[in-house]
Amino acid sequence: MDHSGSFDKQFAQMMIPHHQGGIDMSKAYLQKGAHEEKLKAMANKIIADQQRENDELNAWLANHK
Repeated sequence: MDHSGSFDKQFAQMMIPHHQGGIDMSKAYLQKGAHEEKLKAMANKIIADQQRENDELNAWLANHK
C-alpha cells in the first residue's frame, strides 16, 4: 500500500485478488482429488466465505468511487 490515496480503497482492492487466490486454490484442491474430509470441508468454507467477502468488497468499492 502506498501513501497516495485512500488506505480503505487500497485495502479493498488488494484483498479481492488475495481472496480470489484462496477460492481458486480451494476449487483446484477439490477438483484434483481431495481426500481428507476435514480439508474438503475447510476448502468449501473458504470458497463460500471468501466469495461473500469479495462480493462485500466489490459492493463497498462501487459505493466509494
